[in-house]
Amino acid sequence: MEKMKIRKLRYNGFIDPRWIRTVQSGKHKAIVDLTGKNIILKGEALILDVQLPPGTPVLIWLDRNFYCCTELDFENHQAAIRKAADEELQKHRQLENEKREEAETFNATINVPVKWTVGQKDVLSGLSETSWGDGRNTRTVNHILLQEDLAEGRLKRPKGDFLCTSNKGLNGKQWSGAAQIDCVDGDGSTYLPKVTCKQCLKLAKCWMTIGKH
Repeated sequence: MEKMKIRKLRYNGFIDPRWIRTVQSGKHKAIVDLTGKNIILKGEALILDVQLPPGTPVLIWLDRNFYCCTELDFENHQAAIRKAADEELQKHRQLENEKREEAETFNATINVPVKWTVGQKDVLSGLSETSWGDGRNTRTVNHILLQEDLAEGRLKRPKGDFLCTSNKGLNGKQWSGAAQIDCVDGDGSTYLPKVTCKQCLKLAKCWMTIGKH
């Protein structure tokens, strides 16, 4: 992004402190006079360090010293900031939508023979002041959470358990109130995140279509 041209202004002699108080906040519009060197702001002359075309609209502000820039430079700079912000927003939107697409594509390969969703186990460290405050932390993984009883050979899990374990002590205490976890894509729509628990995926491997022909 091209830098906005900021010019320092100086003044000769003593300036009334009462005038300073009237211009010390915000930006003030003014016009370069016919000499191209002076700007009159509320009755006081401020002197440019370079010559500008007479009649050039400028913005003046006080920050220990007086500074100015042309209105055109300021408007172009603000437009560049808005454009950069929009581009960053679109980049973020695209990234979040790609995460959703990846999750949906991968989860669609998991064909557990009962209804399931994606859940996470709460940990007390996920409720600390330095955590996300929702019962999760940076090491939390996404599990297959069963919504119906599962009985496949020696693998038996009741409704509400994670596929990777039926031990209630290991299923998480659900301090945050619910095991299911939703994510939000770049358009604000919710979706189920990608299953990342290695043990869940190991147990679900026999039902997965990924890599099968």
